[in-house]
Amino acid sequence: MDTIARWLSHILVPEIASVAQREIDSDAFENQGEVPQTIRIEDNGASTTIVSFSSGGFIHSGLPTYAFGKLLAGMKEPCNIIFIRDLHRVAYHLLPNGEPGGLEFYEREIKEALRKLGSTTTHMIGESSGAAAAVYFGTLCGAKRVLAMTMPFPMEPWSTPRALFRHLFNLRELFRDRRSYWDSLMISAFSFLARRTLLNHIGEDGIFNPIETYRNASIRPGLTLIYGERCDGDATNARLLEGMEDVELIPLPTGRHTLWIPLARLGSIGTLIEEKLLGTKTEKGVEVPTSKVEQGND
Repeated sequence: MDTIARWLSHILVPEIASVAQREIDSDAFENQGEVPQTIRIEDNGASTTIVSFSSGGFIHSGLPTYAFGKLLAGMKEPCNIIFIRDLHRVAYHLLPNGEPGGLEFYEREIKEALRKLGSTTTHMIGESSGAAAAVYFGTLCGAKRVLAMTMPFPMEPWSTPRALFRHLFNLRELFRDRRSYWDSLMISAFSFLARRTLLNHIGEDGIFNPIETYRNASIRPGLTLIYGERCDGDATNARLLEGMEDVELIPLPTGRHTLWIPLARLGSIGTLIEEKLLGTKTEKGVEVPTSKVEQGND
């Protein structure tokens, strides 16, 4: 699957794939390759801890990475950082060895890491399936705030045959922005495959629904969700959170699912982390340059 993902990403969305590959080649992400490490903890003696979840990694060369490493290392306010990556790219549902029980395993590991760090405040961040994990584990592990960029869970708007055909025949987006079209189609195709993997390993009832978990919790973190307003799957999931207290929805004028690279190149993610998670006022301010997002990969 990695080989297919890498080949398709370089053919269909070369701008995204090339930027991501340069990040990997420049050692922006550590501990790549065959090392089966899933959790890395940076204890900086701070009172605040940020937990960062990797995404499925399908677009950026098929590699699961420690997400937002450079940005988090450059924060003005010192923070402890827990990096978590999903080696099997199925939203943390499987153990590192590929067996069922991943959700329970990562919940225990996160709670134990937070206990050892002794932080008074915890925030979580993620993109795509990493965003779903941030919402899910943020709710269960007592996070104060969550910053989520696009969320393909619940899976139905992305992973069913009907959803796959809907993305395939989204001709309006194809003629409007081919990169958005191919980006969303690839995500839908790999979501379809990921769902099949999950069904084979844990069954339908074992697949989490982070939005349902969040909505049903008596105590929940504040949530900022960024998504493409023309990205049908993400917009459908975002609507499930409309009107909820402590939820901020930020729709961007794009049909893309993969937003972290254009936002990072526009210098927006670091600002969002500092203001939305840490509450630090920056000179730049938290306004996302929405009019430029479509050109973010040019």
